[in-house]
Amino acid sequence: MNNWEDALPPIVREKLARIGAVTEDDVAKTREMNDLEQIISRFFKGDMDASGLWTEFKKYKNEHKDYLLSETQRRIIDSLSIKLNEKELEKRKEGLIAIETLKDENMVTEVDRIFRIIKELKPRKENEYEQTLKRIRDRFAKKPELRMKKITQGKNTIVVQLSEEEAVKASDEWKQFMVDHEKRYNNDFDALLKQLKNIAT
Repeated sequence: MNNWEDALPPIVREKLARIGAVTEDDVAKTREMNDLEQIISRFFKGDMDASGLWTEFKKYKNEHKDYLLSETQRRIIDSLSIKLNEKELEKRKEGLIAIETLKDENMVTEVDRIFRIIKELKPRKENEYEQTLKRIRDRFAKKPELRMKKITQGKNTIVVQLSEEEAVKASDEWKQFMVDHEKRYNNDFDALLKQLKNIAT
């Protein structure tokens, strides 16, 4: 048994014996991944900025461990969401770019371009939502008869008039818009994430 294995708890040594020999290189990589997790956690919590991230990963670059740079970028990309506010998006962009600058052939300009598009998605999505809501609501406001709805109560059927908001949300047009709206923007966002992941590879 190697010296480093002697220091492991008995239950861990037993598991290692069952799965086969584990090299010192395996242990080193596991330690590196644990360190990477802690660094990323500090970055997401705001305990470290992009400059600190660059400093931490500069040493891995000097040790020719570029796979750790790519892995970190993938973790950051996986944390992206169209619902993130501008501050959180900017932090992730700066983190990705900080690591990208450590690569021999970096694509910083491309990362910046993709993030500009990502930042435009949310306001564009919200604007389209508001405009469509207003358009359908205005139609119901001009034609109150469209807001009439039959409701069955036992053996009786009564007619009630929905509010403009209620009529919009109950309309098939609005329901279909919401399905198409979410799908389109999610697809656009996923396509941008795919481009970032290709850069991180």
